[in-house]
Amino acid sequence: MPGTITNAGLNATRDFLQSEVTELAVGTGTTDPTKTDTALENEVIRKPVDGDDAGTGEVTFATRLTSSEANGADLAELGAVDGDGDLQARLTYSSIVKTSDFEIEFRLTERAMNP
Repeated sequence: MPGTITNAGLNATRDFLQSEVTELAVGTGTTDPTKTDTALENEVIRKPVDGDDAGTGEVTFATRLTSSEANGADLAELGAVDGDGDLQARLTYSSIVKTSDFEIEFRLTERAMNP
């Protein structure tokens, strides 16, 4: 029978992630993320994490682009960056052309899970 990570173990991993990620970076890259990524493909803006939400074994980081930020960019990638500037996670999504007509809130959830 395979082992399992307890809720305490999942929460310890969550707490570590929560203390490490300090910024979310947004860019226009469209290539699939890989484990060897060290930066966004084409970073447009980097913002401090202005909120996080924790659940059992997971943490959600959030930041907001205001109506005056990243206008004209075809945003399609998001990255979690730690205090040393290292990329901890990267994802791509269907592109959004940012304009001054709206704000965007980005939320990234990282989960510790049993295999």
